[in-house]
Amino acid sequence: MARKRETLASAFGMALALALTVLAITTWANAPDPADESAASPPPRQTIYRPQYWNLY
Repeated sequence: MARKRETLASAFGMALALALTVLAITTWANAPDPADESAASPPPRQTIYRPQYWNLY
């Protein structure tokens, strides 16, 4: 009986390792393209430049 348990554990371990390998490869292969518009940073919500001193002439 001990032989079956070792075989089952090794089969489960191999299946888990294979699943993690496939997941890692597909994640790496589908990396976002930096030139794609959806990968661009969102526009700022506020103005970038604000004057420090409000001089009225």
